[in-house]
Amino acid sequence: MTVIQRTILALLLCLPGLAQARAQAGPPVAAGMPYVVFIHSGPKQSDDPVVKRLAVMLAKQGYSVREPENDQDKVGGPGVDYFADQAKAKAQDLADAVNGYLGPLGQDASKKLQPRKQSGKSPPNYLGIWLY
Repeated sequence: MTVIQRTILALLLCLPGLAQARAQAGPPVAAGMPYVVFIHSGPKQSDDPVVKRLAVMLAKQGYSVREPENDQDKVGGPGVDYFADQAKAKAQDLADAVNGYLGPLGQDASKKLQPRKQSGKSPPNYLGIWLY
């Protein structure tokens, strides 16, 4: 076997590992693509003034905010869910913005939102806010 053949064989043996590593990283978030934010307000109602003002504030910051829902994460509690590693920093920014908004309104310090990685097939630019 020549050196070239050995090199080609080594590359072919490495390709499945490289493909798997690339697949786990997830698709990149395209530049200029807005982050889509889903607000889960339970147990407060989605039409609560605090929730509505939060949605408006985030929309003004450039997020594409979907209509709030009454869902509540009774197991994981408050947090900002993200689905791609590239969105972690944006999830942290979003958590900081929501904590800054809720803090003066009497948010319990133990209920501060933190980013949390989720598995699933949601697009990389989707972020879910669980308020309470």
